[in-house]
Amino acid sequence: MLPGRCCAIIGILLMTLSVHGHGTDGSLVRVGVYENSPKVYTDEAGRPAGLFIELLQRMAAGERWQIEYVSCEWRECLQQLADGRLDLMPDVAMTPDRLAHFEFHDVPVAHAWSQIYSRPELSVRDWPDLGGKRVAVLDGSVQQRFLIRRSDELEAQIDLLALDSMDKVLEKTAAGRTDAAATNNFFGARHGPAHGLVDTAITFDQTSLYFAAPAKSNNDHLDTIDRYLHQWKADPDSPYFAALLAASIPSREQVVPVWTRVALGITVIAVAFLSWLAWRLRDRLRLQSFRLHRSSRQLEHLLSSSPVVLYTLDPRQSHPRWVSANMERLLGFEMKSVMEPGWWERQIHPDDLVGARKQNQDLYEEGHIVQEYRFHDAHGRVRNIRDERRLVPAAGGHEAMVIGSWTDLTDEHKRRDQLRYLAYYDPRTGLPNRATLEESLSKSLQRARDSTQQRLVILLDLDRFKNINDTLGTVAGDKVLHEVAARLKKACPHAETVARIGSDEFCLVVAHPIDEASRRELLDGITAALESTVPVLGHDLIVTASIGVAVFPKHGDTREQILAAAELALQEARRCGGGDWALYRPQLGEKMTHRLFLERDLRQAIDENELTLHFQPQYRLDDGRLWGVEALVRWRRPGGATVAPGEFIPLAEETGLITRIDRWVMNEACRQLAAWDQSGHRVPRISVNLSAREFESEALPDMVRKVLSDHAIDPARVEIEITETVLMQNPDLALKVLQRLEVLGAKLCMDDFGSGYSNLALLYRLPLHQLKIDQSLIQEIATSRHNRSIIRAIIALAQALDLEMVAEGIETEVQRGFLLKAGCQIGQGFLLSRPIPGDTAPPDRHSGASSPRPPSE
Repeated sequence: MLPGRCCAIIGILLMTLSVHGHGTDGSLVRVGVYENSPKVYTDEAGRPAGLFIELLQRMAAGERWQIEYVSCEWRECLQQLADGRLDLMPDVAMTPDRLAHFEFHDVPVAHAWSQIYSRPELSVRDWPDLGGKRVAVLDGSVQQRFLIRRSDELEAQIDLLALDSMDKVLEKTAAGRTDAAATNNFFGARHGPAHGLVDTAITFDQTSLYFAAPAKSNNDHLDTIDRYLHQWKADPDSPYFAALLAASIPSREQVVPVWTRVALGITVIAVAFLSWLAWRLRDRLRLQSFRLHRSSRQLEHLLSSSPVVLYTLDPRQSHPRWVSANMERLLGFEMKSVMEPGWWERQIHPDDLVGARKQNQDLYEEGHIVQEYRFHDAHGRVRNIRDERRLVPAAGGHEAMVIGSWTDLTDEHKRRDQLRYLAYYDPRTGLPNRATLEESLSKSLQRARDSTQQRLVILLDLDRFKNINDTLGTVAGDKVLHEVAARLKKACPHAETVARIGSDEFCLVVAHPIDEASRRELLDGITAALESTVPVLGHDLIVTASIGVAVFPKHGDTREQILAAAELALQEARRCGGGDWALYRPQLGEKMTHRLFLERDLRQAIDENELTLHFQPQYRLDDGRLWGVEALVRWRRPGGATVAPGEFIPLAEETGLITRIDRWVMNEACRQLAAWDQSGHRVPRISVNLSAREFESEALPDMVRKVLSDHAIDPARVEIEITETVLMQNPDLALKVLQRLEVLGAKLCMDDFGSGYSNLALLYRLPLHQLKIDQSLIQEIATSRHNRSIIRAIIALAQALDLEMVAEGIETEVQRGFLLKAGCQIGQGFLLSRPIPGDTAPPDRHSGASSPRPPSE
């Protein structure tokens, strides 16, 4: 049996700093309960029990919390906590991935580690012994994640059997279904012997256990828990140490079974069986001695495998009397060197020695201290050590002593540093992120105010960066971002800050140069630096950027104002096509305000059905018969003012509202065509313009099919007009959509043909039915021989491809005559008919001259 004071040494294994907090009177606290005895479980009466539950109930009594326990499996409990359906979850290890989803208090409830248990006949001494073995483990646990990583390092991998409860983990191993079981030290020590399992020499994944709460829950339960733990850990007689001891050592009910006590009672009554009873008692005592010896071995193992080094000091000389055997495993020191005078002073970091000595002296006044310092281990590596000491006064003939613990916090410090880095820096480029930019920009502007200087704020957005990710993948995109970051720092070496603030956005803060010539030279240099080819995955990519510039304090006096001004300038550079920079000017703000209000009004117009359709009739140029109509969308505001299509259509395309407008136009056009049919006025066909955005989705043919079906319209009477821009973003997808529309039976027309670059090879592949000559060519027929030649070529091309020809914008008899003579049979324009509202049926014929005269050559 270990000396009595070993229990006191175990008690200080988990001592921690205190944190102030306040309870919440009468609040309902929902707490998850899963089976992980002795830390948290449900007892035979169905009541929650265990170390965490006992501590929480004592806190709840003091704070007048109303506890509602929710029984769940481990994974289910964590999911309910993340969703906010639970307020607290006990017995949760703090890991980097859980820090992203949960909040933890500061003072740990307990320290634990994971351990391998096996049947006595299986020899498991080290990790290689587990190679090729089957090991039971709790599904979703830290043990499972660790063993998956560890298995990859062994010659023969570990075969893991994931189960949904700790009890099943031990039961499967005891039944021979698995060779070994992985569980935490608390559960294994309490239940392993009952299943005939023994602890092995393999321990791993030392961690601290906490109560966890949902992320950003803004409750003060965690602060209250810290306050209680701090108070209790300062008092050896507190409920904390009583509960911890009960959880660490099997209860006496496990040592002396109930039937033995009954036998003892019967023995008292039945004096005739005293001798037999004495023999039975001696047998029971031997069993009790065996179990107590086993508990003693468990305590010894606790000391040797703990992640915390325990020690006792002579209070007069501060010289170690005893150090736990895990010192060599954790910090690499042999016991002999630790006991040498001056060992601690030689290993502590020189910069921390004076402060640590001062705090050690405070121990004799305060009775308890906690400090952190840097410490060199036996291999010379610097560790972050948490040193907690408590003075045990002399009593009962025993002299005073100091008991303490050393906890290695190095990994925790690294995790905190990593989290801090991720919070303030972009991991892909290593540049400061938006949070860091906002802080550094505020400081820079304050320095500029104090010294009456200026600052340049440069916002930069990579043009069409999404195309790189979509075509070459995110790996290529990351390489481009890294290269852009390097070029920006090189092009602007004097920048106070170069930050990445969005997926493809960067920001630079420059203190100089500020004069116009130097500013232009700097910005042109940045633009040129980015335009150099970027080699990525065997491709040489050209990267351009839209750049917006604002000057402090000329364009804004606060951080928010100067960033808003730079953003407006950036949008102006974007509207101009990108690849260049724009300087903020006040008119941009007015333009943006007008645009915002126009966007708001356009959304309202769509919702409140303010849009209407007018129809431009199309006639044969020879006999004047009605050929069809083109649907034109119009917007008339409630006050009577109209908004030109050239103003609201580009805005709709930019904001995505064009999709809703396109579908409304298609439905309304087919409705009107059906209404004309019902009134006895048959219009042969109707043309509908659709935006290029529609052809980026394969849902378009299904939408058209549904509209035609809803209004019982023959697909052959509907022409869908497209422009050449449809084929620029994703030609293969657009071609696939067009082919499906052709199969549906709809006619396809190329609108505005001749107004821009025309890819004749691609035109040949398209399932077109009609070409429409752009009105810009028609307008100068009478004065431009060049235009007349182009029109003849387009008509010849249409005839060669067996396509119908329609001329738009016909306003004079001269234009009509030339087009008819050149071979164009169909036209539209003010000469033939102005657009008419939907409640007016187009005339069957137009009243034009029968023998128009073409222009002279």
